Amino acid sequence: MNDSFLQSTLRELKIFTGSSRFWITFAAVVLLFGVTGPFDTSSKLQFGPRLAYWLLVHFCAWSFAILFVVSFNVGLRPYWSSLLARMLAGATVASLPSGAAIALIEYSWHGEPFTWQNYLGAVGNTLPLNLILCAITAMAMTSSDKNAHALKGIIEPQTRPPDDAQASVASEATTASTQDSAPPSSGSPPLIARLRPENRGALLHISVEDHYTVVTTSRGREMLLMRFSDAIRETEPAIGLRVHRSHWVAKDFISGLSRDAGRLTLQLKDGGSIPVSRTHQDAVRDFLA
Repeated sequence: MNDSFLQSTLRELKIFTGSSRFWITFAAVVLLFGVTGPFDTSSKLQFGPRLAYWLLVHFCAWSFAILFVVSFNVGLRPYWSSLLARMLAGATVASLPSGAAIALIEYSWHGEPFTWQNYLGAVGNTLPLNLILCAITAMAMTSSDKNAHALKGIIEPQTRPPDDAQASVASEATTASTQDSAPPSSGSPPLIARLRPENRGALLHISVEDHYTVVTTSRGREMLLMRFSDAIRETEPAIGLRVHRSHWVAKDFISGLSRDAGRLTLQLKDGGSIPVSRTHQDAVRDFLA
C-alpha cells in the first residue's frame, strides 16, 4: 500500500464522513428500521432497544461498506473505468467483515451462537444491504450538498479536457506535463506536482471549497488538502492572478471581462464565469490591459 493510495483513501473517507447529507441519510435509515422492526425485531425488542440494535447494526455495516467502497474505488481506478463497478465491488467484499460483525451482534443481543451457518446467513443478509447502502450513499453524496461537488472531482476525475477551449490552452503546456507517467517539467508550477499524473496539465483555475483547494487544469480537476494562500504561492511561473478571496485564474483561461449590476465578472474559456471582488477590480483591469 503506497502513500498515494493511503492519502487518497483517507481524503475520500473524510469527504464521505464530513457530509451532512450522508449523516442525515444514515439517521433516516436507522430510524426507518427502528420504527418498522424488520427481520422479526419488532416482536423481539421494544422500540428503544430495537432502535439501539439497528443503530449498532447499521453503524457496523455502513462503516465497513464505506471503507471498502472508498478503498476499492481508489485501488481499482487505474484498472476499471466504471465508478459504479468499483463501488459495487467494494460493497460486495464488505459483506464478509460486516457479516461477522452482525453475527457477533446477534450473539450478544439474541444469544444466537456464532457458527459458520449463522455467519454465512449474516453475509447473505448483509450483501443486499451493502449494495443498497452503496446506492444510497452515491445518491446522497452526488446531490446538492457542498461536499458533493468536491467528491465528484475526486472519485471520478476528468482525464480529458472539458472542451475545445481548454484543449487549446493545454496545447501551450509543456510536453512533459502531458505525459501520464512523467513528472511535471522543470518549468511547471510546483502545485502541478501535487496532482495525480492523469490530472497534470496547464494550470487554469484554483478555487476554495470548504477546507480544500480545488485545482483545475487542462486535463482534469482535483481537490487538495492545503491552504488556498499556499496553493497560490505554488502557481509560479504560470501567469495569473487572484480575483476573489476564493478564486485564482490563469490569464490564458480568461476570455473576457463583463459588468453585471455594477459587479465585474470574468468570463472563462470553458463558458463559466468568476466574480471579481471589489478589492481586486483595479488589479484585474490592469492585469488584462
